Amino acid sequence: MKKITILLLLAFILTMLGTVVAWGASTRDKIADYTVQYRYLNGISSALTYDIYEEPGRSNDEVIESTLKKVRASNNKDIFRITHVNDKEISRTKWAKYGGVINSRFKNDPAGVKAASKPPTTSTKEVRVFINGKQVTFPDQKPIIIQGRTMVPMRAVFEHPDVQAQVVWNEKNRTVTATDRSDKTIVFKIGDNYYTVKTGSKEEKKYSDVAPRIQSGRTLLPLRALSESLDFEVNWIDNERKVDIKEKPGNKRKLLPAEEWEKILKK
Repeated sequence: MKKITILLLLAFILTMLGTVVAWGASTRDKIADYTVQYRYLNGISSALTYDIYEEPGRSNDEVIESTLKKVRASNNKDIFRITHVNDKEISRTKWAKYGGVINSRFKNDPAGVKAASKPPTTSTKEVRVFINGKQVTFPDQKPIIIQGRTMVPMRAVFEHPDVQAQVVWNEKNRTVTATDRSDKTIVFKIGDNYYTVKTGSKEEKKYSDVAPRIQSGRTLLPLRALSESLDFEVNWIDNERKVDIKEKPGNKRKLLPAEEWEKILKK
């Protein structure tokens, strides 16, 4: 009986110690976060964001720098690079020196070092875009091809009468949010290859190998990513330099009459 009592007392003490430790960890304030891009031997790429918490006796900058140093010094062979700190491209922060390729095995990886070190190849030859057989008009900035991907001004496609997605630009966060009439929402962020597709309560992260950018004062988005996220079929006709976007068979999109949609856009 005495032995059981001692064991129960010991278990109680250990439980309390664990609770105190956990409570102490949970009360630390988050001071930053950083995103790491991973590349695997099978060619798949992914990214994860991690939180950084305050540490007693150290400034926030010291803790952040120490964390980024540890990531770069780690032996994780799948780490490609640190891409963001606090949702900002690392190259645009005071921590820029911790950017760049981390693992030496990517030195012979065309999708790794070469892609990171060379500026994206851009083709300015005219590209025509059609939605359900209707040619899309681009009054100023024309579609361009970057690294084999067609990039288009966002509003010309999202606000097309056969798409009818309302667009919100957030200057502070540098995000584009488009919601169509079925309440499907897509969120792109300038400079970020990952975008979000929300349908009802379901939220999905997707990846585009070319990130949105701003060129000549216009926000350019990857055409295939935004079209397929809105449930369109996308075909590239190479000899005509034409992108043909069509409604998927059987899909009945909620659309207003063209005149009514035009009135909404003018408000």
